[in-house]
Order: sequence, then structure tokens, then C-alpha cells
Amino acid sequence: MLRSSGWLRGVFAVCAAATIGLPRHASAQTAAQVARAAIAAAEGRGAATAADLATIRAGTRRGDIETARAAIRALGRLERPGLIPDLLITLRSILPEVRAETATALAQAARG
Repeated sequence: MLRSSGWLRGVFAVCAAATIGLPRHASAQTAAQVARAAIAAAEGRGAATAADLATIRAGTRRGDIETARAAIRALGRLERPGLIPDLLITLRSILPEVRAETATALAQAARG
């Protein structure tokens, strides 16, 4: 066991050196990717459950622009007029990209 401790210290040193170079926002990027995947899965199921709708609605409130846009797009693609109030809230965004996505989503939701 004592022989392997030197080897383990070496492995630990290499791993620590490798992680020092990682950007601090790497975990945030992963969380955003997970959120977008959950939104896409919920949309793919047609948001058949309350949990699916909650996942998509939560995505509209995320600080990540791309995740918010994906969630807004998903709400529109469901083509459910009942979701228009959820979309109207996103029109208040200070980001023009989000407002533009909302305008398209509103048209799709109204079509349903």
C-alpha cells in the first residue's frame, strides 16, 4: 500500500494541474446544457405532464440567454393558446433576442 501512495500522489498532482486550467464557468455551462436537454426532451414529449411544462417554464426564467430562448421556442411550438400568458411575461426582457423569440412563439401559440 505504501508503494501505491507515491503513484496516487502523482495522479492527484496531474489531475489538480489539469483542473487549474479549466474555466470557472465550466460547471455553469454544463448546467445550461443539461437544462436545454431537459427542455428539448419535455418538448419532444409534447409537454404531456405538469412536470414537463414546469421544466419548460423554468427555462424561460434562467439567466442563460440560450436556455431561455430554447424554452420560449418550446412553449411556442406546443401551439397551445393557454400558454400565451407564460410567453407574455418574457416580452418584458431587456434582451432583444429574447423578445424576438417571444414574438415568434406567441404567433405559434396563437395558431393552436
